[in-house]
Amino acid sequence: MGAYNGAKTNCCLEILLNALNDLGSKSEKDELGMAQEKRKKYNRISMGIPPLDHMLDGGIPFGLITHIFGASATGKTTLATQCALNIAKKRMKTFYIDTEHGIHPARVSQMANSEELLQFLIIIRPKSFAEQSNLIDKMESFIVNDVKLIIIDTATKLYRAELDYLAKNVALNRELNRQMAELLNLASKYNIAVIVTNQVSADITENENQIKPAGGTIISYWSSLDLKVEYLDMGVRRISITKNLEDTQKKTINVLLTKKGLHQQQ
Repeated sequence: MGAYNGAKTNCCLEILLNALNDLGSKSEKDELGMAQEKRKKYNRISMGIPPLDHMLDGGIPFGLITHIFGASATGKTTLATQCALNIAKKRMKTFYIDTEHGIHPARVSQMANSEELLQFLIIIRPKSFAEQSNLIDKMESFIVNDVKLIIIDTATKLYRAELDYLAKNVALNRELNRQMAELLNLASKYNIAVIVTNQVSADITENENQIKPAGGTIISYWSSLDLKVEYLDMGVRRISITKNLEDTQKKTINVLLTKKGLHQQQ
């Protein structure tokens, strides 16, 4: 199936390639060999919250898609960033597609208490849903550069901005579905972890008003792990495991949101 039909630019790809080229001068063969050794050693990425990691048998899995959804300002970006910092400590890189302009080097340095780890975080900001598609389609050529985590934050920001009439919406849904399929293919082929954050919309029924992930069930169809993040109180968030193919039990934990990130509630 072809990519979403829209105007595409190469500026993001040029920035990305320059960033990757600056990260080291090792040959592709050496880089790939190192990545293969690391795949044998690590099979989970810690989320930086011990009780949550315990619920997930060590953290989020490699080779699969993790879907984090919730309302604005609940901590989705913070949770994803913590995963990126935890693998950066192991000298592995994250390819971060930031559609919300929500991640900033100063904030990352504050969470990490160091600027050294920033070199392992490659941030790119597409300007349209078509450009997001283009980046995902070209991503395989970047995997040899020791990228072990791909984050799309959020996958539905640019998608929702283009929703309009029925025929166009069908095409957008088809393209979002294709993007998720491609990400899962990359995750499985190269044993890398993929985190997809997502916005929410109201789901009003006769008895209650709930939230549901944007894009309906498209992202959840491809994910193996779904985490819902909710606002409880000032500085307090609830993380619920709503889907886990390795454990059917629904589990919930309350955490604190601080300048240093999300942490276990004492």
